[in-house]
Amino acid sequence: MTRKVQRKERIDIQKTEHKKLVSQKVAKLLWFRERLDESKTCLTLSEVTELIEEHLHRFDDELKTIDIVNNLPHRHGNQQSSRKDVIIAAIEKEREMFETSGFEAPDLLEPKKYETFKNWNGEEHLMQNIPLRRYKPLVQRS
Repeated sequence: MTRKVQRKERIDIQKTEHKKLVSQKVAKLLWFRERLDESKTCLTLSEVTELIEEHLHRFDDELKTIDIVNNLPHRHGNQQSSRKDVIIAAIEKEREMFETSGFEAPDLLEPKKYETFKNWNGEEHLMQNIPLRRYKPLVQRS
């Protein structure tokens, strides 16, 4: 009896983790979707890289706000320090991924794939139709 209960708990934990990962991926794709230029048919590699850099800096305003609140006089302790730590950890992880194995983002370099992504309405079950690709930073050549 306990084996069945333990198995069910383990499966529930796995389902919860999977849902969390899927929702994070949907949020990331929606972020990119909101910033698409509707007049274009595709993007260049440098434009996609700039978009990824912008994505990596999406929390800058929130971090500045947290720092301002923490530096106010007559404040004791660090308010929202856990939120700040989570944001910094996420940014560092994404930055490392971008610079090493590549940052996974929608493939916006080909017109057909760009159009597919542009027409996506944000539903999770249609996310599998979106072609993804790993991008690395452009190397400056001199």
